[in-house]
Amino acid sequence: MSHIDTFVLASPDIASEEFDGEFVVLDLGSGRYFSLSGLAAVVWRGLVDGHPVSMLTAGLAAGDERIALVTQAANALVGHGLLRPSTSPSAAPPTETLPAALAAAEPVLRIEVFDDLADLLVADPIHDVDDKAGWPHRPAPAEPVD
Repeated sequence: MSHIDTFVLASPDIASEEFDGEFVVLDLGSGRYFSLSGLAAVVWRGLVDGHPVSMLTAGLAAGDERIALVTQAANALVGHGLLRPSTSPSAAPPTETLPAALAAAEPVLRIEVFDDLADLLVADPIHDVDDKAGWPHRPAPAEPVD
């Protein structure tokens, strides 16, 4: 990772919601969705709130494996197109609960990627609909003209 360790959402097409400590992140541009749990969920929360990786890991002891995992998580989230580097960190330090959650998180990175609904999520429900079958059925491909 470069010296930049602050990130923002990669596009306005990225949406996330937290459910019982797990984040479901949806990329409306690609139709992929992601499950971020445990350490990955804590990292997501901190990074989308504008906190630099270095600030998230500041409370961890030197040599704690979570430090490397936080960096790996940030790189993975950028690699999946969910976040992009930014030079504008949050002015506020993370709340006390964020470093505590990071320190308590199991040192396992869990980022699951799903694309099973991608065709439906990126379909245009107004224009990409079969006239007879309706939504969510897409029109049959046009016959090639010789």
